[in-house]
Amino acid sequence: MDALLPNNDLARASDLYGKYKSIREKTVTLYGGVCVQYYLLRGTSRESGADVYSILCVKTEDGVVTDSDFVYDISSKPQEAERIYRILCRNTVTPCCLFDVIDSVLYDLL
Repeated sequence: MDALLPNNDLARASDLYGKYKSIREKTVTLYGGVCVQYYLLRGTSRESGADVYSILCVKTEDGVVTDSDFVYDISSKPQEAERIYRILCRNTVTPCCLFDVIDSVLYDLL
């Protein structure tokens, strides 16, 4: 998975938040060679030691990474994290609006 980390922000996130285990991976192919890859990741919070679930979203065009975003700790509950992940995949959310969509979904869940 490290090969998919396309920018310094994601590399720093890995340094800050530690190693992750990929729980789910899905690639959605759009038009003209554009693909969006979604990763549901499980890691351990350095603060509490509890499992936390995060999302990595990577957009590629003709095999070249063009955009990405990483949202740390969307939930500590596996069922809730899976639900958010499915919503993102089903609606083909791209990295540029990932945080806003997750924010909206979390607001609706609470």
